[in-house]
Amino acid sequence: MRHGVCKVMGMVLLAAMAILCQSCTDAKCKLDQTKCTFNCPSTIGMKQACEQKCNLLYDICRNQK
Repeated sequence: MRHGVCKVMGMVLLAAMAILCQSCTDAKCKLDQTKCTFNCPSTIGMKQACEQKCNLLYDICRNQK
């Protein structure tokens, strides 16, 4: 009985760690996107192109999981 409880607890802990690591990856991607957008120039055309690049990099980052 005790051995079975330990197995279940171990599986729950592994699942929780996987979920936390996944959310950390999402947070890292969003932070990188925000930093990229913040560094975009203020010129209208350049700003739009830079924001599109930041969005593309964010999508690539999220798909690398």
